[in-house]
Amino acid sequence: MEQSGRDWFKTITLLFLVITFTNVLVLDWVVGSSRGAVEVQQRLDAVEERVRRLSRELALFSSEEATVSVEPSSVAPTPGVPTPPPIVEKEIVVEKVVPQAPLPQVKEFYIPLGSTSLSTEKYSWKDTGLEAILDLSNYPRVSKVTFEATLAVPEGQVEARLYNVSDSYALFGSTLMGEGLQPKLHRSGNVALPSGNKTYRVQMRTSLNVTANMDNARIRILLE
Repeated sequence: MEQSGRDWFKTITLLFLVITFTNVLVLDWVVGSSRGAVEVQQRLDAVEERVRRLSRELALFSSEEATVSVEPSSVAPTPGVPTPPPIVEKEIVVEKVVPQAPLPQVKEFYIPLGSTSLSTEKYSWKDTGLEAILDLSNYPRVSKVTFEATLAVPEGQVEARLYNVSDSYALFGSTLMGEGLQPKLHRSGNVALPSGNKTYRVQMRTSLNVTANMDNARIRILLE
């Protein structure tokens, strides 16, 4: 009898322990499930709030973009109201006229004849072979014509002049006279040239039988 009471007590105690352990397990599961549901709900609420915020920002951005993109040209004209003509901007170009300086007029011409060397006997004139063809009418308003050349002679004197081959006479006032070994430029006074196309030749002579030099012989024409 006493042994049966002990067995029954053990059975009751074991059953109590099993029930208690089972309740603890069930309570842990329920509590864990509740916490998980709460956390899930909180995350869902946070996601929903973020979605709402993004939706508001997107709507605000779309309205601003639509306002900026509207151009005056895209607005439909009001019926019955005439459309004003487009405004055309005209560029006004002001040209500044800069007065040009007058071109210098050439008032001096040279007819080159050349250079040569020779000697003569008995102070007689000799052709040098230097000549040019000239028509004075090609030069308007001639004021002066001269004959010039650089002369040099070791002894005595040397002379040079212009000879009109076309009419066979020496031009009055064209004679140049030089002396000394040092070359020197000589220029005649005004020489009257005949009208028309004429051939003019240079002649030379020396007072002694020595060779004289003549350089850069030319006819100089001055205009008014």
